[in-house]
Amino acid sequence: MNAYVVFFLDEILEPARLAEYRRLAVPTIAPAGGEFIVHSDKFDVLEGAAPKGVFMLRFPTMAAARSWYQSPAYRQALQHRVAAARCRTVLVEGS
Repeated sequence: MNAYVVFFLDEILEPARLAEYRRLAVPTIAPAGGEFIVHSDKFDVLEGAAPKGVFMLRFPTMAAARSWYQSPAYRQALQHRVAAARCRTVLVEGS
């Protein structure tokens, strides 16, 4: 069953460092079996606070998604995002 990593970008603190995160993170996705399926700042909020952006990755399994998130390559990128932005990230199993 597919797994989705969903990022809600709430606040950008350091745009240049966020760009460095993207530069390092994006190349780690496909080799781990993932793909971008949503990358947008255009959406309608139906409930709750509006994020600045929503990003979603699809992986073939929860294990593959966790493996990607915990990989050394992504962890190197993640340190830049944590310093550069406030995000909420969830892992969801689905079809």
